[in-house]
Amino acid sequence: MFEEDPFDRWCRTIVEICFLVTLLVTLLVEALLREIGYHLIYHVQIFGIRAKYVLCVVKGRVGFLCFAWYRRHIWLPLMLGGFMKVPTWTEIEAHRLQIIAQSGLDVPRSPELEKGLKQEQMGQHL
Repeated sequence: MFEEDPFDRWCRTIVEICFLVTLLVTLLVEALLREIGYHLIYHVQIFGIRAKYVLCVVKGRVGFLCFAWYRRHIWLPLMLGGFMKVPTWTEIEAHRLQIIAQSGLDVPRSPELEKGLKQEQMGQHL
């Protein structure tokens, strides 16, 4: 039959080993790339969560500053100029009672509120 040359067999063994090492290196590189991809995805997600948190904080602070600026510089002149209705002490008391009913917490009357309610009641009786 066919007799194999020892040098030929040795060369084929070397080629097979090189092929298997190449497959092993390919699998290792593929696993490494997958692991790097997983880490990148994880860090991108963490960065996204942190960015959303920062945006929410900034939105809250800017909203508060805009509201405070409106209350200080726009609302009061509009109210004093007669373009907005000035809330009465009775309306403020009704709002306080509504807050108490919704939250269940006791919101005490301020001395200014009691004084204003007394003045309104005196003005209605006259």
